Amino acid sequence: VLDVDSHEMAPLELWGEVFGEEIARRINEVGFDILTRTRANSLSVPGLEGDTTAINQESVWQLKGATAPSAIDLRRRPAVLDEMQISRQLVFPPFGLFALILLNDPNAPAWLGFDAQKFDGRAIGRQAVDAHNEWAAEITRSTSSRVRPVGIVTTGAPAESIVEQARWAIDKGIRALMIPADGPPAGASPAPPPLEPVWR
Repeated sequence: VLDVDSHEMAPLELWGEVFGEEIARRINEVGFDILTRTRANSLSVPGLEGDTTAINQESVWQLKGATAPSAIDLRRRPAVLDEMQISRQLVFPPFGLFALILLNDPNAPAWLGFDAQKFDGRAIGRQAVDAHNEWAAEITRSTSSRVRPVGIVTTGAPAESIVEQARWAIDKGIRALMIPADGPPAGASPAPPPLEPVWR
């Protein structure tokens, strides 16, 4: 049994621990409004110290968001998959989608809530994509490819660069790729860029 629509749910406060202190520091400097907006699954969960929820039938089927078992530390996810009787899982990342919006969407300042005159959203997005890809590769390797966070291949560059990015990801052990469109058409309402998962 394969699960093809799962997510990591690491909250903002733990992005440094999960994706690297440097990118977390840059994101915190900007102070994106979206990170503290009230949502069903908030990106900010103050006081949550880590991925410590016990893995059992009740927790894996009932809990959602950052407190669910292995929402933050995906190295614990194989035990969750065992509990759910799932062989492998494709993981889409809120952190990676956040990075893609910064990188690709001209409406990112309005969508994410930051001052484009003070901060280079595309540069931060590029750094966040790189951090995400390193994390995706490490999780895939450390779970014997049972947990497969998608790697991100950025477009809007020469075809050779796109191919090089894909080869790098595959060589690092990533088993699935997300290849976004360059961005929305002119005049489109703010929205995340469309994504195309590719299984390998």
